[in-house]
Order: sequence, then structure tokens, then C-alpha cells
Amino acid sequence: MTLFLYRDRLVNLDALPGPTEQDGFPLNAEQYAQLTIDDLMQLLTEGLSDNPALAEEEPKFVLAICHMLNDKAQINAVRVVDDGGGPILSCARIPYQSLDILDELRMRGKLTQHAVDEAVWNPLA
Repeated sequence: MTLFLYRDRLVNLDALPGPTEQDGFPLNAEQYAQLTIDDLMQLLTEGLSDNPALAEEEPKFVLAICHMLNDKAQINAVRVVDDGGGPILSCARIPYQSLDILDELRMRGKLTQHAVDEAVWNPLA
């Protein structure tokens, strides 16, 4: 199971088709290969700047970016912070054990942004 942490949500990427497997994927193989992590993070930042509720209103778009980040660099976590000046994103490759612990919290209904920050982002700071 390939878990991905977006904000305080865990998603099993294996349960969803990757963007390159979907009809209408706008890039050919060469264009996709040239796409960088910075390009993907910039695209997500711009999308969230235009629509802070992007994950709720366009989940396929956000999940496609998560898939591509994981595919290109095994990134499995994205943090979004907005201090009023627009979204600030960071990404990381965190241990699978941490994701398993967060998944256990999710199943118990105890996964919160505070728990994510304590387990993932604060140690990386």
C-alpha cells in the first residue's frame, strides 16, 4: 500500500489510477519525463492560490499531483500552510512507519493536523 499524506489526510495511491493511466492526460511521455518536482509544487501552489478549497472541489487534480510527486521522487507527504499571505507548500519523503502510525490514528478517528505536525513536520523543522 502506497500511502500519501496531503495536509492531514492519508490517501492510498494504489487504490487510485495514476494520472498517466487516465484518458485525457495532457502530457506525452517525454513531456512527463521533463516535469520536475519544482514544476509540480508550483502548479499545486498556483492552484491553491486560486482556490484554497482545491482539494475538496478538484480532488482528482490534487491526487494527480500527489501521484506524480510520488512517482518522480518517492515524495509521500505535502504540507500546506497559509498564514494569510497565500499558501506555502513543502514536501517530504517520510518513513513508511510514520505513515502507518498516522493511518492507525486515522482509523481511530484521531488524525488531526496537530498529530501530523507532531509526527511529521516538527521533527523535520
